[in-house]
Amino acid sequence: MIMKDFMRGYTYKGSNEVFKKIVMVVPFVVVFGLTLYGCSTVQSSSPATPESGSAVGTTAPLTSDFEDIPVPSELKKDLDKSFIYETPSVKTAIIYYDSFPGYLDHSSLIIYFKNNMVAHGWKLIDLYNYKEATLSFEKGNRLCHITISDKFLQTKVVIKVGQTSQSEPAKENRP
Repeated sequence: MIMKDFMRGYTYKGSNEVFKKIVMVVPFVVVFGLTLYGCSTVQSSSPATPESGSAVGTTAPLTSDFEDIPVPSELKKDLDKSFIYETPSVKTAIIYYDSFPGYLDHSSLIIYFKNNMVAHGWKLIDLYNYKEATLSFEKGNRLCHITISDKFLQTKVVIKVGQTSQSEPAKENRP
């Protein structure tokens, strides 16, 4: 009865207060439910410390695109954003991953990539870590930049792989 009259524009004493309470409570219930769902999908793991020298997740899955770049199984590739350019002599790519739904620990991902990339023959060039982390690796004439960022209820990872210039810069002839 109240709903019929509400739809017609009539209000009963107290119906506005009930409606306001419902409108205020529903978003909190939804956010709480999503948080619980996100937390339940993240698997706990005890990553190895960098001092121990062992790789985090020794059975690290590799990307299907690059045989020597490990990616945690919790990350899912975003096919709509990612692309690979390949010729007989060059293979370069920008590959986007996210952990939705779920959040992966920022620090654990840094340790994971540092340990596993080195285990696959990459040399860590530099690491920038603040709100977003960027790790740069080198292997032969190839470079790999991995960016880790935290977004609402998820973690995003971007892997950029390319080649360095193979030719030496021209030397000046000085008398």
